[in-house]
Amino acid sequence: MACILFAIFIQSLLCLVTSESLFDDQCSMTDHYLSNFDNKDILYFSISNDCNNGTVYWNYPQGTAVLNARRPGQQFELCILSSYTTTFDKVEVNVGKEDGPVSIPSDDATTCIYSINGEAAFTLQAPTPMRYMTIFDYLIRLNAQ
Repeated sequence: MACILFAIFIQSLLCLVTSESLFDDQCSMTDHYLSNFDNKDILYFSISNDCNNGTVYWNYPQGTAVLNARRPGQQFELCILSSYTTTFDKVEVNVGKEDGPVSIPSDDATTCIYSINGEAAFTLQAPTPMRYMTIFDYLIRLNAQ
């Protein structure tokens, strides 16, 4: 019984933190497949040109998500930072100076790629089995070589 109450408390706390930070931060993003159950192919998280850091809340992660950023005419580095709820099966470079799989961010680690022609993108494979949520931060470092 205590475990169930604790799980409900944690789930409620995550919902509260998610909703408050989304209202306060225009650079945070959230989405989940349950709202668009018929189209589970690829979920896109596109970083606004006004944002250089933020948090992504991927609710009920399934399949594949792409985190991409465009800064026309600029060189930059796109990074994924881990948190205690960051879980992926695989992270790959979609657009960037690395090819194929890169390290999965874990325990305060950061995974970064350099842009090509003002664009960088990661492909993220959802964890198996499906989790309630995976949360990760992103960071863009401008003028990176």
